[in-house]
Amino acid sequence: MKRHVFVVFSGSTGGNHLANMLSTDENFVRRSTIDHYKNSAEIAHHWQDVDMSNIRNLDPDNNNYVIASHIADFEHESETLKRFMPRQILLIEPPPVEGTLAHLRWIGRTKFNTYLQMEQKFLYCIDTFKTLFEKEQMVYTIRADDLFSADMLAITDTAKKMHLKVDVPTITEMHHIWYSDKAKNFSPDLSK
Repeated sequence: MKRHVFVVFSGSTGGNHLANMLSTDENFVRRSTIDHYKNSAEIAHHWQDVDMSNIRNLDPDNNNYVIASHIADFEHESETLKRFMPRQILLIEPPPVEGTLAHLRWIGRTKFNTYLQMEQKFLYCIDTFKTLFEKEQMVYTIRADDLFSADMLAITDTAKKMHLKVDVPTITEMHHIWYSDKAKNFSPDLSK
């Protein structure tokens, strides 16, 4: 069955990692492996096996892809994206609460000030996305805070809603490596 998945996210909210996990469904070109995560959880979260940095070089007619992207890609690459049909969109909502692991990484890596944080939260919400891109019909959401958790339930539930058959043992190990790396590098103030 021909289809593509776009994981759309604000920087440093786990979009590439989530795309890697979703690409373990055997119907998609795999983006990364457990070995890549073991060698470097920081670098492996982007991609290893297929260069997805330029979607113009991908072959959507003969392969199914899980692509990590940002909202601007839907405008700047609109002509190229027409080739990736049918498609599902999985929107990662930025962390709403200060002090969580997801929020600390998001702010620590992007250096967004308060205004830019509010703008990102506005842009990366389902209502705004559907308003900007009204032709997109299959739009799902997951909270960044759900990715920055040792619990995999939100991730596996979202994959099921999207009718993806991810390799649960593989994504569990990938996520454990990724999450452990983030947890040791960003320590949230749990008193908030």
